[in-house]
Amino acid sequence: ISRYVNDNLPKGTVIGAMQTGAFGYFANNLKVVNLDGVVNKDAYESLASGDLIEYIKKCKIEYLLLWDINYQLLAYSSVNLSDNDITLVKIIDNNKSLGYDWYLYKVNY
Repeated sequence: ISRYVNDNLPKGTVIGAMQTGAFGYFANNLKVVNLDGVVNKDAYESLASGDLIEYIKKCKIEYLLLWDINYQLLAYSSVNLSDNDITLVKIIDNNKSLGYDWYLYKVNY
């Protein structure tokens, strides 16, 4: 997945993800923001308070890289999330992790 985003997003793009692990390490041309709160206290507080989409925009995240279950967490943890906040760009074919497809979303401002 890191290879895909390195090859398909402009260098320096700010991307948010909940499954950052190796992706955060190997996506070396991008700025990766952890959104699951495991290593990012601000993201954790946003998840807990229900304003994750506001945190995403505050960080100027341009794209989100999510599994479908991550999208559900985003929706649950973003009380003010609207259909206009993010747009599905692509389901990344032939690139699953733990059986989950990756989805690339554009954050709309």
